[in-house]
Amino acid sequence: MRSRPQGKVAAALVGVALLGVACGYGGSTDDPDRGGGGGYGGGYAAGPTSSGPSDITVSEDNFAFSPTELSVERGSTITIVNRNAEAPHTFTIDGQGIDVVNHPEQSRDLRIGLAAGTYTFMCRFHEGAGMTGTLTVTAE
Repeated sequence: MRSRPQGKVAAALVGVALLGVACGYGGSTDDPDRGGGGGYGGGYAAGPTSSGPSDITVSEDNFAFSPTELSVERGSTITIVNRNAEAPHTFTIDGQGIDVVNHPEQSRDLRIGLAAGTYTFMCRFHEGAGMTGTLTVTAE
């Protein structure tokens, strides 16, 4: 029995579409509206995203943060901007549930709900290249 070429093409297209759906989202939470931080665990436990104006902007550019030292009051909003056209970056504070993934030329807002103290932030992808900084959170 001979199979029809159209049937094989249709089956292949359906298979590719299903694979794309399975791989495209995969249950990760890269969308701040979903309350996650990129599918690597953690997320925005330190506070929800905000749509209002930010208190400070942090740039991710060429494997460096700018500024590298931040001081904000608890409840402040930080806008994290990836200025690279090709490389993704993260704004991660280990053990605090903060792991914001920014794809090239993307920005995210993050409300800081951490207790007063000093925290090290990093890009998980480029920490070895020195992409780190310090966040100091003060009481409201």
